[in-house]
Amino acid sequence: MDPTLLCVVLLLTGVVCADVQQSYCPPSASGMGSCKQWDNIVNSLPLVKQLVKLGQNLDGILVMPGDPLYENATKIIMNLRFVDRKPAIIVGCNSTRDVQAAVLFAREFGIRLSIVSSGHDFIGRNTVNNSLQINVYWMKNITVNKTDPESDTGASVTVGVGNSWGRVYEELDRHGFMAVGGSSPTVSMGGYTLGGGHSPICRSFGLAVDNVIRFTMVTAKGEIATVTKDGTSTVDLDGKVTKTTNGDLFWALRGGGGSTFGVLTEIKFKIHRPKYQFTHLLINYNFRQNGVTIAREFFTFYNKFVKTLSRQWGGYLIVSSPIYPNTIPGVKETPGSIFLSLLHYGNYADGYKNVKPLLDFHPEWRTYISVVNHTSFWNYEKTIKDTHYIRVYVFNTFLQDNSFTDQFTNTMVDNMVNNANQSGPALFGCTFAHIGGKVSDFPVESASVSAAFRSGLVSLSCAVASPAKIYDSYLINKAIPFANELHKIGKGVYFNEPDEYLDNWKDEYWGDHYARLLKIKNQWDPDNTFRCLHCVGSDQPLPTRPPPPQPSPPPVDPALVG
Repeated sequence: MDPTLLCVVLLLTGVVCADVQQSYCPPSASGMGSCKQWDNIVNSLPLVKQLVKLGQNLDGILVMPGDPLYENATKIIMNLRFVDRKPAIIVGCNSTRDVQAAVLFAREFGIRLSIVSSGHDFIGRNTVNNSLQINVYWMKNITVNKTDPESDTGASVTVGVGNSWGRVYEELDRHGFMAVGGSSPTVSMGGYTLGGGHSPICRSFGLAVDNVIRFTMVTAKGEIATVTKDGTSTVDLDGKVTKTTNGDLFWALRGGGGSTFGVLTEIKFKIHRPKYQFTHLLINYNFRQNGVTIAREFFTFYNKFVKTLSRQWGGYLIVSSPIYPNTIPGVKETPGSIFLSLLHYGNYADGYKNVKPLLDFHPEWRTYISVVNHTSFWNYEKTIKDTHYIRVYVFNTFLQDNSFTDQFTNTMVDNMVNNANQSGPALFGCTFAHIGGKVSDFPVESASVSAAFRSGLVSLSCAVASPAKIYDSYLINKAIPFANELHKIGKGVYFNEPDEYLDNWKDEYWGDHYARLLKIKNQWDPDNTFRCLHCVGSDQPLPTRPPPPQPSPPPVDPALVG
């Protein structure tokens, strides 16, 4: 930690952050001689003085270690492998002005920035030890425009990035609309959208990035930028407006990843008025049944079926590994599962005909089947239950048309059965998010997501669950060979659900788009103010900066001398 920042934490822990608007005389001040002497010390430290000023001027809150809110503020991180990372300062933003103030403060004193909203990040990009963490969770404005000429659907919604998708879906449903967003209703839209954003309805309407009309963000210079396909308008600290007709930043934000080009505060999306109701098909099989691994036969079927799935169908295949008896003390044998959760939007008769081969596939093996009709997308989303606060290592690949082979079947079954149960257990789970359809209709150069994302049929994300920190290394070492095999079968990796250990991450995330992304990054953030693991420009050396102002000795109160 920077020595000045360490001094701040030591002085302010449990003191200033609880209520920065009020003057406070800590109990320890009596040991310094007087409250006046304490004030002299605080005022002599430029960083401390500015930190107090920052807190006083926020629409939101300032939280630091020792504050009663601090522990809850850091527990927002969903992957428990990273929850022990502790920011030095948390700025809970309630406005774009708050974000602007936090960015400028961090730059002035050379403090590392981290950015978080709902905490749905698998590799710890959104939290860093000793950082100034910008938390946009409280930015929850929602404005529905039913007659928006800027939207090619005629309507739009403008949302603060602290909103969860569930909250937005519910509000849109009140007006008879829906939007392309995450399946998990607790995910916020900032990082989700910047990484591309697949959805249960993306096969009908494209990715989240294909539905963005406008971004509002704070740049590394503290400017407020309005970003559209037609260019970017920035307002600097003096109110000076600068406009460009270059759409590069809009292109970069649609797939270039979060915590990279600036801090998003607001997004405007096109919205859709549904023409059809939704049908939710749920089918479950046991991975192993009566001692036989039926998954091998299922994957042989699925390899053909997924290529015939119409764009009216979206949703997921979720597979979990079986556990053999006596492999985990105290845990009973479990058969594992093959669970299909498919969502249909379109003509029901056509949809039924398209999935009839699935309905006819070994009905005697099914342990569950259900068909539920929903009057709206929100009615479907209300049934989705999130898994919170899990300890996992995640890995991903985009499965292409030529990925669905016997090699793929063998890789899935062998790893989820043999690797999972040999030399100690590992609980693997894999989610097949169906993409393709409308996603593939958009030109590769229309946004910065990779060509592999556009051409893929499935975004396959697998994870190994860890019961405690002491098991992490062992389980990750079991997962990495599985991940490496899948990378050879698929092509590319989803930025939002990646492995931490990717050697060729630039190509895996963005392919040929990386060079253009880096150029745009260097234009808008030449000092690498925004950086995170395997983000655009993250391997570039940091520029040499002048050291932050150092504290001078406090003035001595004459009353205390002699």
